[in-house]
Amino acid sequence: PIGAAAFDFEATAAYWSDYLQAQLHSRSVAPLRPHSHNFSQLELWSEGESLMRREEAALDGDSPALLERTRRFLEECDKPQGFLLLADVDGAFGGLGSALLTRIRDEMSAAPCLALGLGTCPAPQPHPQPHTACVAALNDALALTAFGELR
Repeated sequence: PIGAAAFDFEATAAYWSDYLQAQLHSRSVAPLRPHSHNFSQLELWSEGESLMRREEAALDGDSPALLERTRRFLEECDKPQGFLLLADVDGAFGGLGSALLTRIRDEMSAAPCLALGLGTCPAPQPHPQPHTACVAALNDALALTAFGELR
């Protein structure tokens, strides 16, 4: 195992999963192809929803979009018992998760759904930016509303 102090993050990690040091199956990692990290910080709920639309528009046979990857996992199940979504709701991943789950629910409306929004409690800042707090509060409100409608 590599200790955190000895790990040269900037030189060796391209994605967060590189630093995770967990053995993830290659089929379970789904890079978001239409998103580049210099394009946006993915901090708004609507950016997650639009990212899902761009994912669907970029569908090709070589690397399937996020929804198609999820469908392929569902085809391996005899009878899915339900869906569990854990999403970071402080940014765009709440919107992305909600859009993905909404599309899945359109196809499999009988399966129950549990969506849990995960948030962070940022460390107190000496000069907090009101914009950041407002965006986080708005993202939380949108998550509560959208996840509540997915029953």
